[in-house]
Amino acid sequence: MAVRQKSASTSNIKKPRIQVVLREEICQLLEEHADERGQSVSSFAARIIEDYFDEGMSRQTSGGSSAQDVANLLRMVASLVD
Repeated sequence: MAVRQKSASTSNIKKPRIQVVLREEICQLLEEHADERGQSVSSFAARIIEDYFDEGMSRQTSGGSSAQDVANLLRMVASLVD
């Protein structure tokens, strides 16, 4: 379940936060690539997830399969890493 917190300064609700468990090697890759881009690991991971779902919504209307979803996710992650 996502956690939603209020901003201390404005009392607006912040973006939902989630917690995930990753294999050590995936975490290390995220840290390296986030550092190369000057981003936090959290913001880099959020970008990957958001891009995946943004692209997924357009694929649903074109009738993509789960195999295509996996291939597209791998291509998207590779493009962020390059």
